Amino acid sequence: MLDELAYSKLKTTVVKQPVFVTGCARSGTSYLHQVLTHSTTQGKDAFVVHRLWEILTPSLFLRVFVRPLVHFVDYFLEKNQAYDVLEGAYDYRLNGDAHEEALFSMHCLAGDFWVECHPVGFFWDSMLEYLHYRRQEKRNNNNNNNNNNNNNNNNDDDDKQKSPKKNKKQKQKQKQKQKQKQMQKNKKSKRDVSDEALEWKEPSVERYRDWKYQCIFLRHMLRRQVYYKQKYEKDKVVNIRVIAKSPSLTWCLPIVKDYFPDCKIVLLVRDPREMLCSNLSLMHKSWTTLYGVERMRELWPTAARNVIWRRFEQWKCVLDYLNNYVDVDNNDNENSSQCLVVRYDDLKSNVKQCIEKIFEFAQLPPFSREYAQWLQREYDKNAKRKRTHEVKDLQQYDVPVQPIQQLFAAVCEHFQFPKDWQDS
Repeated sequence: MLDELAYSKLKTTVVKQPVFVTGCARSGTSYLHQVLTHSTTQGKDAFVVHRLWEILTPSLFLRVFVRPLVHFVDYFLEKNQAYDVLEGAYDYRLNGDAHEEALFSMHCLAGDFWVECHPVGFFWDSMLEYLHYRRQEKRNNNNNNNNNNNNNNNNDDDDKQKSPKKNKKQKQKQKQKQKQKQMQKNKKSKRDVSDEALEWKEPSVERYRDWKYQCIFLRHMLRRQVYYKQKYEKDKVVNIRVIAKSPSLTWCLPIVKDYFPDCKIVLLVRDPREMLCSNLSLMHKSWTTLYGVERMRELWPTAARNVIWRRFEQWKCVLDYLNNYVDVDNNDNENSSQCLVVRYDDLKSNVKQCIEKIFEFAQLPPFSREYAQWLQREYDKNAKRKRTHEVKDLQQYDVPVQPIQQLFAAVCEHFQFPKDWQDS
């Protein structure tokens, strides 16, 4: 409210052709965002991005008071080695680059980061309300139940006068139906990675619609960021185009296109088996640090199962978007003018070629000679880079391979990933 009063031109600010980097977690989204937004110009950003302190204070009015304190806080924490604990992980300096995924977790209590790092996130069914997927379905059910109750109450007197025996039979039938519905709900809530749970159903439209509030929120936040850069840091930004990264957008790509009609979506895909192993490795280490070894021994079976199910549900939404919402080019069965699919292996093996393809697809300005040289150095670095942490196989995480392989069979078939996980 203060922003709208203090900054009258904020309402007319337009987010033109934003580029969204998305994909399931551990598919290379953070690395790609870092490469795309890398600036070879000292003291300037290549595109409009968020700093961590800007994520924490999205209000433009509050930023006026917070901005002078940022450098002092970072200096104090670095001097006291407060950031050494996070070395090698994400950049948690207040003035460091941050991802738009944090906007959902910090201000909406939604998104992958919030769900999977919060203790309640260990239980998939409990978190559906946070993800806003079944709210509309619950509303419809409540409305139908209320209507049925009203009709039953209105007809009770007439039914009693006509035939008491029929009323008893009807009540018994209603009780039986309610028991059957309850049993079906219980079966759904006890989702297991087993043969009985192997179902591939297309995502309902209601799931996408409930994400509209997050998309509206994201549009407001990006609009503020563009306005802020134009007004206060115009000399520190080379290009006013937004490049945002959020894996949670995979849950609602059709709605993203509704609220950002001219956006460009860069979708990263990775072999599901490798992606799951990387997810489980990261989550096991993170959760053990947060909740302790003893607690994780109790939580791990449920936590691992629900990470796998979340990735499975995300992949369903991705395939539904590619099959039903994207106008595919006849010459390319994966890409179109709306969405560019980038494979993790291609990004890892030849980052320069991938970046050139993304720049052409997103209609970004040609990159400079300095940036091209930096990309070449990055390519040479990747060729020599070796993994510094161990990623275990699925069997070592005490999860059954065969049922999970069947869950992701449609994904492997669509993108021609290896189907037999036992031999790979």
